[in-house]
Amino acid sequence: MFQLMPNYLRSMVFLVSANSNLNYKNIVENLLLILLFTGVLLICIGFVLVQQDWTEEAKVRRANLALLNCKIALEKYCINSGFYPTNKQGLLALVKKPITGKIPIKYPEKGYIKNISYDPWGKPFFYDNRNDNLTILSYGQDGIINGTGLNTDIIYTLSPCSARKE
Repeated sequence: MFQLMPNYLRSMVFLVSANSNLNYKNIVENLLLILLFTGVLLICIGFVLVQQDWTEEAKVRRANLALLNCKIALEKYCINSGFYPTNKQGLLALVKKPITGKIPIKYPEKGYIKNISYDPWGKPFFYDNRNDNLTILSYGQDGIINGTGLNTDIIYTLSPCSARKE
């Protein structure tokens, strides 16, 4: 039985047994304190593990918000110019007026958004404009197509500019 005890409990038992003046009340109090500290330690470890999941969920929400912000800016771009940026112009056309390809006539002085950032996992957002059918997406935490759970792809599609009414 004594060999099954963790080392810190064994040392406490040796200390208690070495001091013959201690009574059982003190022994029980010491063991309860040890159990209390062990419980607090386990709670702290559990909190750190759970917090990592919260952090990953927060990253998914941040990626969603960033893509939604891009989607809204692209819709404004479409309304003002009548078309979306080309694949070559990409999302950068929302920050700075394009100088090649289709160039919008009406373009806000400060652009549509302040900057284009990477997704929360450090990867660039994917932008695809095929025949004015637009897709913007993040491949999620793993960066691979068709992930599940926290690796789920976050996808926004926009209908062609010609289908929009001002």
